[in-house]
Amino acid sequence: MSIKIELTDNGLQNLLSKEFLKQYPFAASRALNKVTFAARMAVQQKIQTDLNNTTNFLKNSTQVEPARKSNLQAEIGLLERVKFGERLVEGGVRKPISSNNIAVPINAARGKSGRITKSQKPSALSLKRGYFYKEINGTKGIWKKLKGGEIQLVYDFEKTTSYDEAPYLDFFNIIISTVQSVDFESMMMAELLKAT
Repeated sequence: MSIKIELTDNGLQNLLSKEFLKQYPFAASRALNKVTFAARMAVQQKIQTDLNNTTNFLKNSTQVEPARKSNLQAEIGLLERVKFGERLVEGGVRKPISSNNIAVPINAARGKSGRITKSQKPSALSLKRGYFYKEINGTKGIWKKLKGGEIQLVYDFEKTTSYDEAPYLDFFNIIISTVQSVDFESMMMAELLKAT
């Protein structure tokens, strides 16, 4: 999933002297890359602020294929290995990969950063005292025994989970608004002046 940012001819080349015209492809690629990396930064900031319990893995999966002076086109996107990133942008249904169910945390203890620690993952809880797997009132999950004989659902096991409220991450609009907010001609002229 990616979006391409391409430089179209806006008539600037016709206004340039020979000295500037020679450096045009180099300056254009640098200006285009600055805009693309600014868009990447905006996406990464949105991931950090808008998504709950994000990891650096998701933030760093926002990658840029920079423009070259021989190819005035840059591309920004999420890496292929981040399959769940598509569901954050486009929505969809998540199905289990290796088991029959997806463990959805309900009352799982979290660390300081808000993430579920290794000791609170389903595989670890199944080995701990006071936790058990059972279906109660039609709800399959991992339950915790509390004082007074009460029980609490820690993980709910679902066949699928739905990302209906997408986009959780408005990937394309973040990039488009960042690109549109930049005064590209001024940036281009600054790069031309640096290059000559």
